Amino acid sequence: MVRILVSKSNDVGSSPAALVLIDFFRIMQFFIQNKTVFRELLTVLPAGAATTGPPLGPLLGQFGVNTPSFCKQFNDATSIFSSLIKGKLVLLSVKIIIYDDKTLAFIIQKPHTSFLIKQLRKKLVSTNVSLFVLTLDDLFKIVNFKFGHVKSPTLLFKLSRVVLGTVLSMQTIVVT
Repeated sequence: MVRILVSKSNDVGSSPAALVLIDFFRIMQFFIQNKTVFRELLTVLPAGAATTGPPLGPLLGQFGVNTPSFCKQFNDATSIFSSLIKGKLVLLSVKIIIYDDKTLAFIIQKPHTSFLIKQLRKKLVSTNVSLFVLTLDDLFKIVNFKFGHVKSPTLLFKLSRVVLGTVLSMQTIVVT
């Protein structure tokens, strides 16, 4: 049995009925899935292209988990990522939770910041120098995607500097 959990933002409906319903499902999930966690694994897998070969096969096989079943369910859950960006390998961070009864769950996390930067930056070619450029709007899009909608201008500035450090380390400049 494989449970699929996709990390979501905290943007939930503010109505009391929606919050009560969400709390109800969390309580029910606790009673249904009241198992002891045996191991938690963090890995990076290609979206829609996980195979039973190395590195995933040996990683899960040493714990006696059904690797082909996991690969099929993971590929089904992440096929939307590979269909959105054609011709490019989309690497996703995945947290795999293995329980004592050899069942597992996995949590698909957001793509890395460097991957998002590579998708949005443009290449400028001159005579001797190739230069990568990212617009300020694209920088703010990455910040909003990674950290959720930021309402405070001060916090937006601080989080933008975090992403800007990654941009500059990738030999990319930001223009307005």
